[in-house]
Amino acid sequence: MRISIAILDDNVAFLEEFAIQVQEQCRILGLDAQIYPFSQAQDLHHFLNTGEQIDAAFVDIILPGESGISFAAKFQREFPHIKLLFITAVMANAVDIFDARPSYFLVKPVTAERLRKALVTVVEELQKEENNSIVVFGKGYAHRLRKSDIIFIESRGRQLEIHLQPNIVLSVYGKMADMEKRTEGALFRCHRSYLINLSYVDQIDKQDYILFTGQSIPISRERRGQARSLFFQYLALHERRNQTWI
Repeated sequence: MRISIAILDDNVAFLEEFAIQVQEQCRILGLDAQIYPFSQAQDLHHFLNTGEQIDAAFVDIILPGESGISFAAKFQREFPHIKLLFITAVMANAVDIFDARPSYFLVKPVTAERLRKALVTVVEELQKEENNSIVVFGKGYAHRLRKSDIIFIESRGRQLEIHLQPNIVLSVYGKMADMEKRTEGALFRCHRSYLINLSYVDQIDKQDYILFTGQSIPISRERRGQARSLFFQYLALHERRNQTWI
């Protein structure tokens, strides 16, 4: 299995050593890993906004100028498909860990055994999502998409516009009813012209879902009650799923 992993830590000596450690554990697990180390949060953010795909990210809780937890919470709103793993040397700084939803939590110094368990957890989560994918066909191309990567789908006449992260839109021919069946359980038909992934929704008002990007997705009058109910159910479910891994 191929996997792309980013590491964010301002301690350059640790960053270099940990990158080697992650690469070695991936080799032991039989993973074809690409490791991307970053010592500054803005560099990682820029890297992702260029369209590079990352499966998982190790993020240090203590970063210069901003806590890693604060950065990670914003990071997950933009890139919720990336599996987040926290690392820290100071347990006292982990009090706000639930502000983000990490797949794992590691304490420095990181042992080989704990790192291997963290990677296994991430791989299991990625494999579940890999099985939850669809293939779409456009003019001269075919794409296999994880449903979790789809932000929303908009119907425009005979075409469907599939909005992905970051800032990628695929135009394919198809019917909204067919796409609704194919994405069942992952996307919600909030309007006759829109399917939406609730993991990208920041808030709901009387007529719209508001995405973390600031975009508004309309909710049809007859679906407003269901839209509110599903959104609050989603929030409650993910609150219960929050957990630490020490």
